[in-house]
Amino acid sequence: MEVEVHLTDGVQELATRTREISRSGLFAFACPAPPVGKELRVTLYPRGGAVLHLDGRVRYRLPDIGAGISVFGQDDALARYQGFVASQAQAVLAWHAIRGFLAEEDVHASSGYYEARELIPIGERCQALQILFERFPGRPAEERISEAGGTRLERDGEKLKCISQERLGLKLHADDRLREVFVGQTDRGHFVAVIPPGDDNRELALYRLGGREHIAISAGGHSIFPHFTPSDLLAIRRAQVEILGSAYVQDTAFERSPTHGDAPHHAQSAELSRWHRFDDGLARRLLELFRRHQHETRVYSIRGVSREVKFLRDLSLEIRAMGPLESRESARLLHDGRRLCVVLGSERSSWRVRPLSEGDEVRLLGLAQSADHSEA
Repeated sequence: MEVEVHLTDGVQELATRTREISRSGLFAFACPAPPVGKELRVTLYPRGGAVLHLDGRVRYRLPDIGAGISVFGQDDALARYQGFVASQAQAVLAWHAIRGFLAEEDVHASSGYYEARELIPIGERCQALQILFERFPGRPAEERISEAGGTRLERDGEKLKCISQERLGLKLHADDRLREVFVGQTDRGHFVAVIPPGDDNRELALYRLGGREHIAISAGGHSIFPHFTPSDLLAIRRAQVEILGSAYVQDTAFERSPTHGDAPHHAQSAELSRWHRFDDGLARRLLELFRRHQHETRVYSIRGVSREVKFLRDLSLEIRAMGPLESRESARLLHDGRRLCVVLGSERSSWRVRPLSEGDEVRLLGLAQSADHSEA
């Protein structure tokens, strides 16, 4: 997950972004990467949340890419950081469900035609690499490592099992150059880029792939390795919708409700805390919530058309479907670029998405504690 981060050793300061964060640390892009053991002051700037100040130490580095940094600090600072990480982890799961919902909609509406571009995302679950290794089984890691002059390849107790037959063109992040590297699969099923030795590193290094990286499939209109067939490309497309950008915003261009647009915030919240049947009037009031509350916006490419998707994940709703068997579920509000939807689930259950319909009743519960950025 990407968060703006500033790193300083008291002399030099670097403004960059994270690739991933966990309870114990983070990986930050940096070129050149700071040396292992270097102590740093780490300042995180979450979108819509309070600034987090921590101390850190470089645990490992990938030259020309970045460094893994362990974080520590005062109990309250560390607790706020870990609370933020937990909130972000839940948000990631919710966005996975949203992207799956959009991908299914895209496939059902599509004629099946896929226009090959020079670069495509490898996919949330690395679908492109799964297909690659099914069609072109990798070579044993020991054989490939010995050819490259390295020794064993292992990180965090995870061993490399096999490596691709040929190098692939990969961009590891949006601002990265196109790299020609081998990719591999570990004994735990994760896919990694195998970074070759360089001037300041004597051994091969592993970079775990998370799905946002891009793989080259054509150059100048001609297919290049891994030679995905049209059916391969369609399978990759069925499993993903490409994200073009994201932001966490306070205001939006959603139209004001002519009836409730000037109503006091607390009055509208109190009124929405009662059950209401979903109709056009309620839809206008729910859209107003996006203007009044912070929400995350992502832009997706669906059949070549950009759609702005807005997720109001810090506000909790309750949904009940009318019928002989009444069911109540906790929910978050979503606008998928065309209509109002709900993201259903909780920290203890899987997330799923569906549009709101006239058979639903909705009420507002308030700020969702697990995702409240003020606690982060």
